[in-house]
Amino acid sequence: MGRIEEALKKAEELRLKKIEAPARGKQNQAGRPAVSCQSPGDISATALDNASPLIVALKECHSPAAEEYKKLRTAVLKQMAGNTEKVLLITSPENGNGKSCTSANLAVSFAALGQEPVLLVDADLRRPSVHKYFGIDPANGLSEYLSGKTGTQEIIRPSGIGALFIITAGTPPKNPSEMLSSERMRHFISGLKAGHRGAMIIFDSPPLLNAVDSIVLAQQTDGILLVIEAARTRPDAVKRSLGLLKGLPLIGAVFNNVPEYLSKTLHPYYY
Repeated sequence: MGRIEEALKKAEELRLKKIEAPARGKQNQAGRPAVSCQSPGDISATALDNASPLIVALKECHSPAAEEYKKLRTAVLKQMAGNTEKVLLITSPENGNGKSCTSANLAVSFAALGQEPVLLVDADLRRPSVHKYFGIDPANGLSEYLSGKTGTQEIIRPSGIGALFIITAGTPPKNPSEMLSSERMRHFISGLKAGHRGAMIIFDSPPLLNAVDSIVLAQQTDGILLVIEAARTRPDAVKRSLGLLKGLPLIGAVFNNVPEYLSKTLHPYYY
């Protein structure tokens, strides 16, 4: 058993201890309760209270918006069906396009399946925000691991939401590009792939046009989602982003925050 797998196993044990209410949901084949709105025992009261209202997949799981994330989940699984390793990178052309919100909601949607562990990694070392969506302390995260200050077991945290685990970005470093392109980062990703095959691993990465960070990470992932904010993201920014992703495993684009007047003619995601 590799160190990554041991860390995930340890985090799972901690998660089970921290669940504040007994699980009442339907058990899956592995004996782990599935996360759903019908089985609130799978979600700790603390995690539910701390989560941002923007995580509609958790807070309003029967809403139209939550249903769209379920559809996106299905589409991603279809696109990555032939992959034994499922490392998904989510990025956007520019800041404010909704990539982190999409990452958080999609991670919760995958956890709701209750089949395999889901790991959400905040790899946006410049402007981290995943911790804000889940209301957790950002300290001791990916940047601490990459700088050699801590190990994998210390940075993988149970979210209190089923089998969803989170790695925060940690303290923003002075050299994020160098850290993400380092041998230690490549070892980290390869360890995740080898240590827990079948798990969905989601990287929330920086915007493409802000830095080279996402391109470095994209070369080590199995699928890429490009989040575009409808009616806001500039066409030239999308075109430049697609050019940067040429030759990389781009599986689709997500149109975020679609205005009502476009919602009947523009699908929320496109593959």
